[in-house]
Amino acid sequence: MADLSCFAGYGLPQLLDWMRQHAVVGGFEHSVRLVTNRFDTGRCLISIGLADLSSGPVPLIVEQCQRMSVPATVLDSLLRFLPGAAFVHFGFEQSRDQLIGKCYLELPPPEANSLRPGRLQFLGFKWSMNGSVPG
Repeated sequence: MADLSCFAGYGLPQLLDWMRQHAVVGGFEHSVRLVTNRFDTGRCLISIGLADLSSGPVPLIVEQCQRMSVPATVLDSLLRFLPGAAFVHFGFEQSRDQLIGKCYLELPPPEANSLRPGRLQFLGFKWSMNGSVPG
């Protein structure tokens, strides 16, 4: 597994500890990205079902996003759409010197026409956590 220690100051260990302490069943997905002449392996996604959170998701989402240096405008948008979400996914990605934070809200399918083409399923946000801009 890749070294993800670069995210220590951006909330990855705290999120995993919080999930363990609260016995939240979630997912951890490690991934790679093919870039010209290299693989970026410093990537992962943490998934949480919002129905599994006993105390409501808003405090966790706000605290985690703040650790991940989310811009205020992104947090406002996340909180606006959070009531309609079934799952939240936090992404961490390292590409050379750039650390990228991601948050995806997964929307549940409507009761009817759940496989309808063009249905919005994910609402995603991403930002630089360390202020680096890709070159």
